[in-house]
Amino acid sequence: MTVRLDGRTRVRLKVAARRRHLTPSAAARLAVDKWLDDEDTAVSIQPYELIKDLVGSVSGRDRLRSSRSSRAIADMLKRRDRRAR
Repeated sequence: MTVRLDGRTRVRLKVAARRRHLTPSAAARLAVDKWLDDEDTAVSIQPYELIKDLVGSVSGRDRLRSSRSSRAIADMLKRRDRRAR
């Protein structure tokens, strides 16, 4: 497989590879492996898992707001529809 890199990326890869005493090809393989590992993890993580530490962290205002949102949106759309007539 051939990968074409722009000049700036090629220089950055060479510098990073030299810093770790690797060839540019070895550094590119490591980067691709890391990217693929991140992709595999991203697919398996559910959106809730990404924000579960935030649930319940905001206080104030209407506590039942999220449970009444569908009714509020339906009412808003009905009012908008009546005004349009």
